Amino acid sequence: ILAVLARDIANQLIGARLVKFRTNTLRANDYAFTTLAILYNSTEAIVSSTFPTGRIDKSQLPNEATQRLYRTKVMGVWKTLVEGIEVFSDAIGDPEETGDDKRRELRRTNLLSRPVTQECLVRAFVRLTGAPTNMGFDEACQRMNALAWLVSESNLKLWENVLWQGGMGDGRMITKNRSLVTRLVAYNAGEKITEDGVQELLDDYLKQFPDEDRADKKLPDLRVL
Repeated sequence: ILAVLARDIANQLIGARLVKFRTNTLRANDYAFTTLAILYNSTEAIVSSTFPTGRIDKSQLPNEATQRLYRTKVMGVWKTLVEGIEVFSDAIGDPEETGDDKRRELRRTNLLSRPVTQECLVRAFVRLTGAPTNMGFDEACQRMNALAWLVSESNLKLWENVLWQGGMGDGRMITKNRSLVTRLVAYNAGEKITEDGVQELLDDYLKQFPDEDRADKKLPDLRVL
């Protein structure tokens, strides 16, 4: 069911031309917006968070009623995101060749045009709009739009050792910290979190840095003023 829904998103909401089906990464010159693997992972996050009934059976399709529930939720979330997340909307606004250069430029200048960050944003959206925060869909999009996604020296320092390694010219994405990135995004966008939860988030954040650099570190403020 996850594979079916991921392909539905690709074909019906994004456009199959803008989804890379065969590999998990996008190169600098690729004109695609995202990858099928990211849509699959995002779909799994949405379904498992909304319908926490144990492991999702990936060997056979559920009954028709369950399929409709899953499809309604997943398509609703992604429809909100492709309309409400500014970079997503800009990237798929022109799905033809005339929009390819814009997608390449967005990938160079905005972290939300990178597949790993897209997955983290979807996961953060699920956290924000679910219990206990229960944030409205539009507000969640607005708050996440306002975070530090533009590729700049100051913004990349906020993501240092978490989502980005190195500087502007020679830097690269970090793909192993998806859970941490998701939690940082949700926290900065207003997720309701306990003091213990904040401390746990800080502890996990500090683990990304050498011992000697941890003393004065605080959780990054990703909100763009």
